[in-house]
Amino acid sequence: MAAISNGDDSEKLTIEKDTEGKTGGFLTFTYPQLPEDTDFETYRRTDKDWKKIIQWYNGEKKAMGVENYRSLKERFVLLQWPRDPNGPPMKMTPRGKDTGNGCELWGATLYDFYRVHRIPSCSGLSTISTGSKLSAWMREIGELDWAQNQLKQADMEEEPHQIPVYDIGEYIEVIEEQVWKGKFGKPMDIDRSITETGTQSLYAPSEYPAPWPVRPFSIPTARLQKKFSLSFLPRKLLVHDPWNVLAVTNPETKRMHRYRFSCKWGTQPDIVRTYHLQLTEEASKRQNPQYIGPRPEGYATCPVAHLYITPKRRIGEGHHSFVYQVELELPREMFVKPKMCYQCVLEKYQKKMMAQKLGEDVEMDEEETEVDDLSIQQTYSLFFKNGEPFDENDRNDKRFEVLKYTEFQSIPPFCKHLDRGILAPPSQRVSVTAKLSLPDDHIEDHSRHLRDEAAMYQEFPSHMFEHWNGYNILQPMHDPTPVGAVVPQFYGFYVPDKENEPIKKNEYMSPILLLEHCGVQVDPATLTIDQRQECFSLLRRLHAAGYLHQSIYQRNILLQHGPLQESPFKRSKEHLRFRLIDFGRTEKCKTADAFHQQSSEFTKANKNLQLEYY
Repeated sequence: MAAISNGDDSEKLTIEKDTEGKTGGFLTFTYPQLPEDTDFETYRRTDKDWKKIIQWYNGEKKAMGVENYRSLKERFVLLQWPRDPNGPPMKMTPRGKDTGNGCELWGATLYDFYRVHRIPSCSGLSTISTGSKLSAWMREIGELDWAQNQLKQADMEEEPHQIPVYDIGEYIEVIEEQVWKGKFGKPMDIDRSITETGTQSLYAPSEYPAPWPVRPFSIPTARLQKKFSLSFLPRKLLVHDPWNVLAVTNPETKRMHRYRFSCKWGTQPDIVRTYHLQLTEEASKRQNPQYIGPRPEGYATCPVAHLYITPKRRIGEGHHSFVYQVELELPREMFVKPKMCYQCVLEKYQKKMMAQKLGEDVEMDEEETEVDDLSIQQTYSLFFKNGEPFDENDRNDKRFEVLKYTEFQSIPPFCKHLDRGILAPPSQRVSVTAKLSLPDDHIEDHSRHLRDEAAMYQEFPSHMFEHWNGYNILQPMHDPTPVGAVVPQFYGFYVPDKENEPIKKNEYMSPILLLEHCGVQVDPATLTIDQRQECFSLLRRLHAAGYLHQSIYQRNILLQHGPLQESPFKRSKEHLRFRLIDFGRTEKCKTADAFHQQSSEFTKANKNLQLEYY
């Protein structure tokens, strides 16, 4: 038998093995209670119970002569759902828990998937389902006595939710401290007496404390991986391009592409080009410039951003384009969360209480402004309720009143409690990728290919950019795969301003597609069966959303170290994460012919990923 518990030994549950005695054996496991913002795919690496199950499962395969590590699985359907021998045949089951991505089979952990006999008396006919679907169906038909423990486990399963990526504000603060100490970073040559904003930096030079701003590419930068609403993308982009990379066909640029010379920033006069955000008509209608209510956490409006590009950072090349790792400069408050000081709150609270004891009225400082109500509620829950939800009765707490006049701090000068002894710049740079198109020729319209790809990113449904907890099972696979993002985050499609000098001379300047940096191309020969199935699942989820990729080669699947909710310092190859790219040929499935269209891509992906579904 296999035993599960909810973490309390007094409430241990027992699950009978299936009629053939093959599922679970005599293994025991505890149904996991996952830490906040942790998915089971990350957690299972340290789950001793699942490690034992993997050892048992692959031990069976090795006994059958399977020794190749690429064929040994760590994700599979382990459990059997017991049925009443006289129960009714299984027909259409109710919907279970799902993430809204069109995939019906979702489970929070690998313990939440089951094989079940559709006809109880026919042991050779089974199907794969999930605890949430089966528990809903069993309760609907009243078959409750035969799977009491499974029903209890289904009730313990957590709800689908998004997993936020790592807060790069923490990383930025670490780097700022190292720059302040002189560990790395070379200051730019600027006149700090200038008080007006120009093209040299995002803010006026006088607003930057020394040694800021530093030269581009002279310090480590965090990858921007957060999802941005189209409404919050910069409308104008000032591109710093000393080597004229944007021309793409420049002979000197080609030479640097080939030999990858060291191009140090500052050795060439800076060239600044102006670009503007270009959205599709449909995307422009969807965005909401008249946003009402509290601003989403981590967002700040930024009409202008700066981009820095060098030929040294070319990371990819295709038939239509070059791809560069670039630095995008935005206001610091877009990355570093404003902080409310707990000590300042306590001091104001104590001051208010002491004044009341003395029968005095306490007036708040005139320069203090009232904080918005939603932020107060969130802070109150964090400071005084250990994260428990805010309710209206909490407004009667005098500490809540104090919070109304304790401001969030995002830029220096900070209060004495939060002051780290360093001065931070008003802007920061992050790492993204810039995709540039080759100039059009008599054979290909390369720039149209890039525009079409940008249009696809604006059309894709939201769930394709989101990281969710749990797993899906998608046909023809029989094993669960994680529900991470399918595609890179989209950070805008920018076209050159007509006033740029090359445009006036009728010379070519490439449009710019800004995307999340998602790593390097996969090599299927080095991937395990689990990892290859995860790559294949990205294509299946694209199909489930109603799209055909049309160029499903291994070069269009990227991998990076994860998990993405962890600091870059803690990520490793033990937690690889995958993403689909290159959607210049992607199109909507034709409803009447969708099956045949998707089957054709199945076959190609099956071959390229060295799978054996066909």
